[in-house]
Amino acid sequence: MAIATAQKKKKKEDSGDEVDPEMWMVTFGDLLSLLITFFVLLFSMATLDQQVLEDMFFSSFMGGAGALSFGHGSAVKNVQTKQIISKRQQGLREFHEFLLDKSKSDKMLTSLSGLAESLLASDVTVKKRGPSFVLAFRSEKMFEPGGVELKPSIKKALEKLGNVLRYSETEVMIEGHTDDIQISTPEYPSNWELSATRAARVMMFFINETEVGEKRLGSVGYGDTRPIVRNINDAYRVRNRRVEIIIRQAA
Repeated sequence: MAIATAQKKKKKEDSGDEVDPEMWMVTFGDLLSLLITFFVLLFSMATLDQQVLEDMFFSSFMGGAGALSFGHGSAVKNVQTKQIISKRQQGLREFHEFLLDKSKSDKMLTSLSGLAESLLASDVTVKKRGPSFVLAFRSEKMFEPGGVELKPSIKKALEKLGNVLRYSETEVMIEGHTDDIQISTPEYPSNWELSATRAARVMMFFINETEVGEKRLGSVGYGDTRPIVRNINDAYRVRNRRVEIIIRQAA
């Protein structure tokens, strides 16, 4: 009886589940998928346009609906926004020095008061491009979608800028730009007409409201032909929808 019981026990052990010799391949496949996902993520982060990231953080800091958001008191947000604002303030300081150098009247000092703060509050970026300075205004800050009438909220910044330009020895070119989403309305059959009209409206504001000399001004529309970044998502398209005011020393 004891022998029979031992044989039954041994038979039961031998009939247990066998380990699949190819089971390791399942685990290896999962690991490989994770690695691929990880490297795709790294690549995406490396190729994301730096200025777009800056704009996201800056928009969030200024109270807008930024594409990135953090909890109140976030140390990451504080550090990032301070760096971005510092960078933009540097551009404004260089622009301020440029204007002082090109001043043709003592009234320039009075007109300069509050200009930098007004531009910063309007989310304007200022960059040096060769001998010129480029002030980039977001279309959303200046116009309603598909519209050409200047928003009241942006007129203060434009008025301050125009009053400074009035007393400087500079030439000003205003460029209108859009993203790749085509407009088609009776008033504006294409992005070309829309961008050109918007640039012209800014130019006429300077002429009519701040008395900047007509001979020193020009405007042009480029539609979507000169993007800053690729139009691959909404965050990138926001950057491409803009009006650039290019200021250089008068010839």
